[in-house]
Amino acid sequence: MRWVYGLFMFSAMWAFGADIQVVGVGRDQAVPISLQEFRPGTDETSRLFMQVLRTNLDRWGWFRVHEGGAASYVLRGTARLTGRAFLVEVEAVDVRTSRSVYSQRFREEPSEARTVALRLADALTEAIHRVPGVASTRIAFVGSSDGKQDLYMIGADGHGMLQLTRDGVPSFRPAWHPGGTQIYYTSFLRGFPDIYRVDLENNRRSVVSREAGINAGASVSPDGQRLALVLSRDGNPEVYVRQQSDGRLTRITRTPHHAEASPVWSPDGRQIAFVSDLQGGPHVFTVSSEGGRPQRVSRSGSQNVSPDWGPDGRIVYSSRRHGRFQLVVYDPTNGTETQITDAPVDHENPSWGRDARHIVYARRDGRISSLYLLDMRTGSQVRLTTRLGDWYFPAWSRR
Repeated sequence: MRWVYGLFMFSAMWAFGADIQVVGVGRDQAVPISLQEFRPGTDETSRLFMQVLRTNLDRWGWFRVHEGGAASYVLRGTARLTGRAFLVEVEAVDVRTSRSVYSQRFREEPSEARTVALRLADALTEAIHRVPGVASTRIAFVGSSDGKQDLYMIGADGHGMLQLTRDGVPSFRPAWHPGGTQIYYTSFLRGFPDIYRVDLENNRRSVVSREAGINAGASVSPDGQRLALVLSRDGNPEVYVRQQSDGRLTRITRTPHHAEASPVWSPDGRQIAFVSDLQGGPHVFTVSSEGGRPQRVSRSGSQNVSPDWGPDGRIVYSSRRHGRFQLVVYDPTNGTETQITDAPVDHENPSWGRDARHIVYARRDGRISSLYLLDMRTGSQVRLTTRLGDWYFPAWSRR
């Protein structure tokens, strides 16, 4: 059980940056798309829109903005200010067939130009590649400055960092509600680990679980109806599932003299992955969300922690190998583990993007931790936090 308390204190020892720094560059089957037939206005709002759209089409690896020659797709339309509104009319055409694959009209406040560009980039990704884009999604995380920890949020494109709490106390493991309007996290606000919820629509915080002992690691089911969490109400840290409607608890694990942590849901809500020292460890296990016998997932590495279950069914976690934590992906379809990082730094707290292609994680080099985005297909990485401070426990929204 010591490793559980050690995890809490380690998290507490672990705050400003919204710049993006491209660390590695690579493309894998990036589709060339031309913007030369798109006609934006000359006003500042339209210029901002085009800059954000171009950057995000290029950034995520699905497209390559084509400057000349033959392109696979061409984007046609206009973006302009009309009175007090910002109007975008757009059509994407397959050059080979001359078929329209996407068309839309946006009418928003001028202040929403950046948001429209991000939504358009995601819409094009889904229309052409049949996967949800991540440009308009957000990342919640914990930041620390001068030893004070708080909850933060930032756009996946590195814009708009927002500090959500100002408590200056150890906090960890934020998790999104699938609706994208609430963030759950664990905090030592009252001196003990309790679970809180921040409502982004009204900027209010409420207590979710404050039982005696440990309350930690809240994770919301894909349907939003259940909460997986770790409680020590019976004297031992165990995984429980709580119904959101009436608070009814179901104990999932029963491991006397052992401890559980970090529960996360499978995409279909039928299973939960978690960390336990049941077989020495810690290691990653899975179990039915109704309870049952846990099945061990991780096989290599002296410590395997911080799992996240991706939208395509793969599980990523942090595995200690040769003295450093590396990211490992487990594929349940064939039972294989694949190490996806190898740099001589610690790679911690991974979280999947909704496209099942990108992962955000905390990269700790010495005593400094920063957030990075990893493209699984190309190996390219983008550093999200470049200013002074420590950043860790990222959680990527699905909306």
